[in-house]
Amino acid sequence: MKKKALLGVLSLVSAFALASCGDSDEPKKTDEPTQQTDKDKDKDKDSTKDKDPVVVKHTVTVTNTDENAGSVTGAGQYDEGTNVTLTATAKEGYLFLGFFKGDNKVSDNKTYSFKLDADVTLSAKWRALDEYAVLVSNTNELAGTITGAGNVKEGG
Repeated sequence: MKKKALLGVLSLVSAFALASCGDSDEPKKTDEPTQQTDKDKDKDKDSTKDKDPVVVKHTVTVTNTDENAGSVTGAGQYDEGTNVTLTATAKEGYLFLGFFKGDNKVSDNKTYSFKLDADVTLSAKWRALDEYAVLVSNTNELAGTITGAGNVKEGG
């Protein structure tokens, strides 16, 4: 008889345990609104730390005022804060005057570097080198001869 009574008690305990566990793993549904705890708010803040920062892009435009005079490299699209370098290369017979923003010269160097913080449009300006005729004459041929007559380009 003791065995039957013990089995009956165990059956009741098992039935109670199963009833209190529920049928599923789903959370209980209630009509009450849920409140976000400070811990949940901190978790939401931490999730924004993992997101990629927004990268701002800017465009560098360089207008070459005379394609026959030379070329310019370095124009394009860059991340904000990038150090941009423009390089002007004059063709034979031309002189690079500088990089201009409107009528204002920003650099007369063939290489111009700057930190990009906004879209910028510059122009590269050139001019043809002047050519000079060099004439020589010797009024005293007994003193010697003179050479070097001809045309000479500016700077040459």
